Amino acid sequence: DVEDLYVTATKRAQSVQDVPISMAALSSNFLDDSGITNMAQVQDYVPNLTINPVTDTRGTVIRIRGIGSVGSNSGIDPSVGVFIDGVYQGRAGMSVGDLLDIERIEVLRGPQGTLYGKNTAAGLINVISKRPSYEPEATLEGIIGNYSNYEARASVNIPIVDEKLAMRLSGYYVTRDGFDKRLNVGGRTLAPYTEGDPNNQNLWPDMYNYWDDDPYVFEDGRVNDDNRWGIKGRVLLDVMENFSILLTGDYSYQDTKCCVADIITYEGAPSLNGQLMFPKLAADAADPPDKAFLGGTGIGLPREDPFDRLVTANTDPVNVVEIGGATLDVEYEFVDTPWLAGNLVSLIAAWRTYSSDGLFDGDFSYYDAVTSWTETSLNQYSVELRLASPGGELVDYQTGFYYYHQSQDTLDSFRFDSDFALKFPIAPPGTENIGDNIHETTSYAGFGEVTINPIEQLSLTGGVRLTHEQKTRVGSQFSSLPDCVAPPGWEPGDPLPGCIDAPPIFGPPTTADQERAVTNVSYKGVVQYFPWEDVMLYGSYATGFKSGGFNQLRTKIGVPGEFGDELSRNAEAGFKTSFFERMVTFNVTGFHTWYEDFQAQIFDGASINVVNAADLRSYGIEAELTVVPLPNLVIGSSFGWNVAEYDEFPNGVATNEDKWEGTKNAQSPRYPDVPGRPILCSGDALPANVADPNACIQDLSGKTLDNAPRYTLNLFAQYDYLLPWLPVEVFVRGEYAYTSSRFLDVDLDPNLFQPDTHIGNLRAGFRAEDKMWEVTGWVRNITDEGYNVVGFDVPTINGFAGINAPPRQYGVTIRLNFGAGSFDWL
Repeated sequence: DVEDLYVTATKRAQSVQDVPISMAALSSNFLDDSGITNMAQVQDYVPNLTINPVTDTRGTVIRIRGIGSVGSNSGIDPSVGVFIDGVYQGRAGMSVGDLLDIERIEVLRGPQGTLYGKNTAAGLINVISKRPSYEPEATLEGIIGNYSNYEARASVNIPIVDEKLAMRLSGYYVTRDGFDKRLNVGGRTLAPYTEGDPNNQNLWPDMYNYWDDDPYVFEDGRVNDDNRWGIKGRVLLDVMENFSILLTGDYSYQDTKCCVADIITYEGAPSLNGQLMFPKLAADAADPPDKAFLGGTGIGLPREDPFDRLVTANTDPVNVVEIGGATLDVEYEFVDTPWLAGNLVSLIAAWRTYSSDGLFDGDFSYYDAVTSWTETSLNQYSVELRLASPGGELVDYQTGFYYYHQSQDTLDSFRFDSDFALKFPIAPPGTENIGDNIHETTSYAGFGEVTINPIEQLSLTGGVRLTHEQKTRVGSQFSSLPDCVAPPGWEPGDPLPGCIDAPPIFGPPTTADQERAVTNVSYKGVVQYFPWEDVMLYGSYATGFKSGGFNQLRTKIGVPGEFGDELSRNAEAGFKTSFFERMVTFNVTGFHTWYEDFQAQIFDGASINVVNAADLRSYGIEAELTVVPLPNLVIGSSFGWNVAEYDEFPNGVATNEDKWEGTKNAQSPRYPDVPGRPILCSGDALPANVADPNACIQDLSGKTLDNAPRYTLNLFAQYDYLLPWLPVEVFVRGEYAYTSSRFLDVDLDPNLFQPDTHIGNLRAGFRAEDKMWEVTGWVRNITDEGYNVVGFDVPTINGFAGINAPPRQYGVTIRLNFGAGSFDWL
């Protein structure tokens, strides 16, 4: 029969088939059988869930039903909450550590506010670690794979005092070479260049052979690698039969060369003005686009091939991340107390810390043009106090209080260097903008849920949450452009002659001391009915909330750096069924979610900001089918259909092509061949003779949301066979994941359109009948499917770039499991 997995999605232990929520649950056995070791891989098994598989934690985006928030802006909260052992993680990047010693993963779709600490507008991922127990056990795992991939994981459970004190320790180490080879001609002074030779740029006729020429390749030429380790310890103290204390501490460290993007194409229009070279709209006829980008260097543009695994950067990328914290989890069950007998009081108090130090080549090429660096330090504290009735009564209830405080200090730098100054001489080399911001969030919430069970087959649930949230931002922006350096006695708002207000690089010095507060009431109602024992019908209506905030990066003078709250309303109806004595389970949910003032992150050609789109809706179906036709054969599938589109978004950002055409001077005698100036779309007033005053925006009403595939399909089949002459089990597992086409950016630029993707995985091996040892050979992405998980405009060299998904990986996993009998000698 199908594994009967018990979950705590409703904060009570229930069979997943009895929970009236659209959710997916992956057990520890499923994680082991699939070889899932990190959060990004989970998306291949859950419909309508996408997680960008990048190792840059700040750029991690988790989306449910197409809704998510890019974490690179410190001022915006995640739309999808991640809870690890009951503790909310303030940034999506705090969840990218190894999935080590995990009991199960639960993915809950739709707003979840009345039972979980931090309100979530789109859904949440609940990660539950294994608790210490009073039986000794240990697990060792080693992995060897291509790209010099070496991984080691270990966990051990140690009973110290029988039925009183136990400890669980685990750790991991992962190292892997980069998926991409980085080309560099930054040392071009060593090139065969003859000063004064008018044909010097033709001395390098084949720029695509540079990686075979040592002087023009960095010593360590691979990027987008993996290098991380972490440890976790848990101590369980059962003070009494009804009183337990669980203390958890963890730390993880990551140091990678991430993330270097690959050029997708130079088709389309540039995002800056005509002073920069662009193959299709060359502003300088003396630099043929197929030969040179910068006059006198002889260096051509990086080649257009998004999946050649060859990237260019003259700056060595840096991505150093530290994540850690401590959690105190206390549970006390009332035994003989009148009116409270059987009630459970639980307290979860936690401190989490996260720091990120990232540097990357902002022009995504071997030109010394733009360098971007960001350092983030976050500390958060949370306390959740909960009282829950025993359950199964005429009236069941849960109520609690939640407190959360987060402080995030961000220091960022955006610098223009020599090659930019050569082609765009308004800024001397080394000109940079430095931003220093402290974002703080303080949240208080009271919540409760009551379930009435008038008859055995029917349950009626109502929940409410009252949240009060305060946010502040204190910060400054300083530009080293000489004309933008404030002289003595200068006051904010006074003119600075010659200072160019062009975010995120140039502009007068600014300071920010902003504050906002909001009170919100979220609620939900659920009807659950069992017409038969193994058939459950349910319907629900719930609201969600995500508070507004403040943009991290520089904005134009007069352009608000603040965005408003986001509200969501979600209606669901579905059924969960089991047939033929649990040989088959089949679950289906239909949903419709409305978002008001959806927080959209846009790039307007120069600066990245968050704005509120008016209205957005998401509707569709999620279905899961699991069949066990034979005792040793399991077949599973899940399907998601999701339509996410704007109802109203009249001020959406225009594509580069539209901005370029719309900012041309229609009165020029050379029109339409006169160059456009889309840099004006960053906030400058357009000249009166521009052809279209609205060229900088497009009406996205009725258009699809970016990064929201309409269809997702996941299939797997596993066959286990016990050899008749040996206590050895042979197994084979095949997996397939389909994701339909989607746009990679909010402006729906056709150059950032990602076609359908098809990913196949295969695992096969053998293990002892008692599971004490196991050897598995595996391949992920069998066909080496190339696709982009992130895509964006490249303003400096003009064009479009993206981050590639992982290529084909293969290797061998060896796992050893030591149960209680293995430690009898102790």
